[in-house]
Amino acid sequence: MTVEWRFAPSTAGVDVTLVHDLVMQWPLIGRLVSDWVVGPLFIDYIARKTLRAVQDRVEAEAAG
Repeated sequence: MTVEWRFAPSTAGVDVTLVHDLVMQWPLIGRLVSDWVVGPLFIDYIARKTLRAVQDRVEAEAAG
C-alpha cells in the first residue's frame, strides 16, 4: 500500500487529504477485497481517526 498526504490552502486553513492505494495480491479476489472490504472498512476508518487526531492537536495548540 502507498499513502499520499495532500495539503491545500483553504479559507478555513489547510485541507488535508489522505490517498491510499492498496491492491491485495490475491489471485481472483484481491481487487474485490481491497476495494470492498479492506479499504472502506479498515483503511477509511483509520484514516478518518488519524485526520481527526491531527486536527484536534493543531486546533488545541493554536488555541494555546
